[in-house]
Amino acid sequence: MDYANRRRVTIWGTARVVEDDPALVERLTPEGHRARPAPAILFSVGARDSTCPQRIPKKLGVDEIAGALSRAMAERDAKTAGLEAEIAELRRRG
Repeated sequence: MDYANRRRVTIWGTARVVEDDPALVERLTPEGHRARPAPAILFSVGARDSTCPQRIPKKLGVDEIAGALSRAMAERDAKTAGLEAEIAELRRRG
């Protein structure tokens, strides 16, 4: 689920655990992997579907909200500083 971009893909299929194929497990293990590999799980995809974005609510994560809030506050602070400088200049002119 990707709430920020309003995307969801549904996948239908089956999965099976393969424990008795050391060659397959070795092929799937990243080079230099030091931990003991777990059994392999093989997926067979039967169908997929994408959900219409209209039906997915837009949700944002904490980091996205914090970034947007930070940018908005920086813009507000810059505008406030500009207005305060303008007021000071008008008062100086009398």
